[in-house]
Amino acid sequence: MKNSLLINNKVVLKNFFKLQIILFILITTEIFAQQVAVNLQAPPPYQMRIEDMWNLVLVNQGEPTEIYLHATVIEQSSGLIVDVTSSVFFLPRGSKRIRSVDVGTVTVNQKNQNYNSVINRLSAVPNGNYEICVEVVRASDGFILGSGCIEHEVLNLSQVELLYPEDNSVLNPFEDYDDSDLNELRLRGIEKKDIRRGMVLSRTFSNQDSSDSVTTEYSQTLRGIEKKDIRRGLVIAKPGSITPHSRMMSSSIVFSWLPPTPVPNNIQVTYRIKIVELFGNQSPYDAMQSNPLFFSASGIFATSFQYPLAAREFNPERAYAWQVEAYSAGYLISSSEINSFSFIPDFDTKRTINDSKRSSLNIIRASNRTIEDLPGGLKTLSKNYSTSNSLSFRNSNIVQNFNLLSIPNLISNFLNDNEPKAISFGLTGELFGETSNRKGSGSEKKPSYGYLQLTPSVSLYGIPFGLSILLSSENSSQRQNINSFSFLYSVDAAKEMIQDKIENEGEESVPGLMKFFSYFHSFGIGTNYPSYSEYTMQGVPVSGLSFEFNPGWFYLATALQKNQKPIDNSAFRRDLYSGRIGFGQRDDTHLFFTGIYANDNASSIRIDSLNRILSPNSNYVFGIEGKVNLFEDKLSFDGEIAGAMLTRDNRDPDLVNEDIPQFVRNIFQPKISSQVDYAYSLNTTFDNSESNTKVSAGVRMIGPGYKSLGNPTLRNDKFEVSGKIEQKFVERQVSVSLSMKYYRDNLINSKLFTTKTYSPGIKLGLKFKNYPFLNLSYYPSFLKNDATDPLKKVDFKNHLFTASTGYNQKISDMMLSSNVFYMFNKSKSLDSLSGYTSNNFVITENLTFKSPLVLSAGFGMNFLNFADYSTRITNLDGSIGYTFFEQWNNTFGVNYSVEKNKSNRVGFYINSSYSLSEQVSIDLRVEKNNYSDQLISSNDYDEIIARTTLRIIL
Repeated sequence: MKNSLLINNKVVLKNFFKLQIILFILITTEIFAQQVAVNLQAPPPYQMRIEDMWNLVLVNQGEPTEIYLHATVIEQSSGLIVDVTSSVFFLPRGSKRIRSVDVGTVTVNQKNQNYNSVINRLSAVPNGNYEICVEVVRASDGFILGSGCIEHEVLNLSQVELLYPEDNSVLNPFEDYDDSDLNELRLRGIEKKDIRRGMVLSRTFSNQDSSDSVTTEYSQTLRGIEKKDIRRGLVIAKPGSITPHSRMMSSSIVFSWLPPTPVPNNIQVTYRIKIVELFGNQSPYDAMQSNPLFFSASGIFATSFQYPLAAREFNPERAYAWQVEAYSAGYLISSSEINSFSFIPDFDTKRTINDSKRSSLNIIRASNRTIEDLPGGLKTLSKNYSTSNSLSFRNSNIVQNFNLLSIPNLISNFLNDNEPKAISFGLTGELFGETSNRKGSGSEKKPSYGYLQLTPSVSLYGIPFGLSILLSSENSSQRQNINSFSFLYSVDAAKEMIQDKIENEGEESVPGLMKFFSYFHSFGIGTNYPSYSEYTMQGVPVSGLSFEFNPGWFYLATALQKNQKPIDNSAFRRDLYSGRIGFGQRDDTHLFFTGIYANDNASSIRIDSLNRILSPNSNYVFGIEGKVNLFEDKLSFDGEIAGAMLTRDNRDPDLVNEDIPQFVRNIFQPKISSQVDYAYSLNTTFDNSESNTKVSAGVRMIGPGYKSLGNPTLRNDKFEVSGKIEQKFVERQVSVSLSMKYYRDNLINSKLFTTKTYSPGIKLGLKFKNYPFLNLSYYPSFLKNDATDPLKKVDFKNHLFTASTGYNQKISDMMLSSNVFYMFNKSKSLDSLSGYTSNNFVITENLTFKSPLVLSAGFGMNFLNFADYSTRITNLDGSIGYTFFEQWNNTFGVNYSVEKNKSNRVGFYINSSYSLSEQVSIDLRVEKNNYSDQLISSNDYDEIIARTTLRIIL
């Protein structure tokens, strides 16, 4: 027995030694074969671009040698997607970090033909689960020195789509004004803001024509207030207040959006909302890059967000921009476009906040109509000042309580017997300051800040020049500049004078130099916001030169140079050069050719070695845009086609791809990180003012690889068909609007599934004289993909309904203004965490006495149900206002808000504004707010906020 065990032990021991020898040989062979160890760095989550294959660390344990890299990308179900090879480069002994810039020219050897468009147009791979392998090959004999592989999941997602508030929306449910209602008043110099800011109407009418047409429009606009009821001292709106019920407007806002697709149900997505204020001439994009966040919140699971009680109130005199970002496991996977909203409609300019015409010098024509296509962000409004031979400008966002000198006065002085002054000066300025004992909840803004807005102007024989200067204490070296300086020039005022001069004295009386200057639609030096088209350039700042020159049928425009300042580890110095040439008038029949080149200076900043997201871009954009007006402008066709190439890292090596024509490679030198695509649109509009009918339809496509740095947040990978019918009946007192929008993504199979969205809409408006107005709207959205796997299926429905009504009623010597607003928003998805239901309603009452006294009260409730969580917010608001001496407006108000079983907020405010003269006014507001959080006591606060504004017009 012992002998048997001994023999068995010897056999086991012998086999063990043999196994050790075999393992030693295998390990030695492997070590010898793997002369170069390959450590691939994982690409950013859910992304995989061609340049990401060359992010690795090589450890050469042998002698220095020349090598090249061979990489393959294999998808689990589709097989080989792409096979690429780098140029030959030298590999020293030891460890070396390899980036795409080190590997030289990259050649595409083989591609999966099913995904040819994805690789060629995106320089990326489609959605899927991948094995990425890189081999180190000795250049001399093709021997593989080492290899490495990693697995990675790719999700090419659509952008988050913002639903509410819509872009350029006015969030004021307490008033109902239509453009047509105020048109005649505006022509007469009576502005909407003059009515609602508590100005005494007898003052407003003192220098105006009291014709029946004005009376009719006025009484219709105010719904029940007749001209005979207008008397000296009557205040139509709450005096001195910024806007009544501002807390209720803030707390009633529910932001909503559509999720990115296609996100599988097993991947948890959270959202971050960002809101910024707009100052001066800023576009929403510029404000998002430059300004501290007015408010932000992260970790949002639903596709909606109730603006919280703890946050600062929105200032109704400001415009705001908002954006939503989507995250998974802490990584940014998608972001939305940038929308804007405000609380006071800009009836003077009728421009979208997104339009760079915000930076235009608006000068009122002889008829007091707004000139809409001027450069620079300023405007003048008519008011009969005694010093009527000077010309002043003002900012359309900052100075909203004053009408400056009108062009008609200037023209009349120019044409009368007395010669005008050769040089006259004007100045508009606003100094604003705010201080508090704490920062706002969720805000990046400092407790104390301020800004100065100056718009000095000079008129040389009636031709206006001006400066726009914005200086802010919130300007930061870690963000793009808030501070701006612009020299602005417009000859539109001169055009009016030329026209009148020709009519009175003949064409020969107009100096040639004045004629030449009148051909410029715009001219600016400094910070400008040129707007070409949605596909080329819209909303980005350009610090340098910008002009539009349009003598007759010829059109020429350019904008250059600095587009982005360098910030270490954040943003490269970017220069942008753009130009347009063509024939025709911009707002009439025309054909324009556009070219844009933008480039980041790779050496302009220092970048942290751990920063794998930031890279210097380069961008080429070429477009053709045209418009044809027919039948006295009742029927119009417009269209655009544009192509763009974006290089995500201009330090990358060149790309050799036989599918790209040689002449294209010679001109544009595509890199391995270059994406190229095109976009087009075709629209038609029928607008018959005689029948009050407007019909529009359009189709547009934006390829998934299309990217213009002139409009960086433009949503791509989208094919859209839309239509809209607008009709007004019964002398424009009934309006109906029907709309339909359909769009889909996955245009080149870059995603696993195609998502389709249907968005119908209907809107009804009733505005009968002496009856309450009524506005109803319903805008649902249905989003669905074609996946069959329940885990990857997307079926998202969103319903948005709003209703508002109001009436102004005369009771003895008093005026009662009543308003009701209701909003219903419901979202439903296969993912229960994304569903919610929101019900909001607000009731407001304003009582105006014979004396300049106004009492205001408001009540609102918000109900929100989300998954297994529900809440109710109740808002109460009251104020009393009185106007002394027709120029000193004072308001005292209190507001109270409570969120059931969670928190409450009590606020008091005093607002006082006084006109020291027709040239100088001052406004002071003091607030005290107390917030109590019943769940987390550390969130409690007691704050005092003081704001003051000094406005000057000289």
